[in-house]
Amino acid sequence: MGEESSHPILRSKAFWPTALASAAGIAALAYALWNQSSAGRLAAEQEVRVKVVAAKKITVPAVAAAVGRLQAGKETDAVSQLPGVLREVRAKVGDLVKRGEAVAVLQANEWLERVNTNEAAIKLATANLKETKTKLEKTAEKLATTRELYRKDLIARRDVEEMESVARTAEAEKERAQAELAQREAALAQTRYLLGLTKIVAPASGIVTRRLAEPGVSVAASAAILSIAEPAMMRLTIPLAPGDARLVRPGMAAAVRVGALPEKIYKGTVSNVNIAVEKEGTDSTAEIEIPNADGRLKPALEVAVSMPLAGARELIVVPRAAVFECQGKRCVYVVEGRRAQLRSVSTGTELSGETVITSNLAEGEKVVVATDKKIQPENYIHIVN
Repeated sequence: MGEESSHPILRSKAFWPTALASAAGIAALAYALWNQSSAGRLAAEQEVRVKVVAAKKITVPAVAAAVGRLQAGKETDAVSQLPGVLREVRAKVGDLVKRGEAVAVLQANEWLERVNTNEAAIKLATANLKETKTKLEKTAEKLATTRELYRKDLIARRDVEEMESVARTAEAEKERAQAELAQREAALAQTRYLLGLTKIVAPASGIVTRRLAEPGVSVAASAAILSIAEPAMMRLTIPLAPGDARLVRPGMAAAVRVGALPEKIYKGTVSNVNIAVEKEGTDSTAEIEIPNADGRLKPALEVAVSMPLAGARELIVVPRAAVFECQGKRCVYVVEGRRAQLRSVSTGTELSGETVITSNLAEGEKVVVATDKKIQPENYIHIVN
């Protein structure tokens, strides 16, 4: 009865192809559901939880701000007054020196020899003068005796004239000896003065900023050995943005902050403004003078300068935590759909924990400020705030 008792549908020629097709469809649907479930699990494993903040626009008073390095307001050079070989330099860059302090020394052998020579010549000249004075004194005594004898008619007038001639000769010899001694003494004084010039002294009190010659080198007269900055006034040149250059004027106040002295704000004054010609690669600059009454400002210190300008500015800011270094650039993660895209930006100053973004980010764009793990390009993000 087997085949004859089977259901008529089973004996139909169309049944088995249809059944096989349905089975294949069910298998495909099952595989798709399984595959989707696996992809979901993989996506969940790659998901990063983040906190985001929208970039916002704020309005602040207009301020010209820049960073620069201090320079001495006035520099003078300690120079050699004589040509010679530099024997010693006693000060290094950064040392504080006082006016008149010896900061370098030339070799003085030649001048010492000249001093010795002149001192020996003075001894001879002094002895010669003493001898001529003794001779003159004896001649004067003889002349007086001769004149007395002539007054008593004991000798002829010619004897008196001869003695007077001898006395004149002795007086002339004494004068020549005095002149020679004075000349030797003047030569010795001059040589001792020049010997003193082998010590090169600081022309003013201040800080050594440059060392221009080293021991062992030959220097010419008037050659600079050291540069010394007088610390009472410092100066600074800063670049100005094109829009700021025409708003800055000489006499304007400037606040100067030193990173090494965060508790102190120095008051500077704009002394000069140089507005650049509109050419590529040129910048407008402002020169600022800063009194340094406490002497704590030093050349080459990096300082930040701010100057209030007329009007106000609109700035884009994000929390400081959103900005980080990436391959030498400043970067943020910007949320686009379900991913965080790395983007380089330009930054300005910081205001109360927020960083000013000067380019490549618009108001309202969302940036990542915190993540539960490092963001990779394939990661999806899940915003938790």
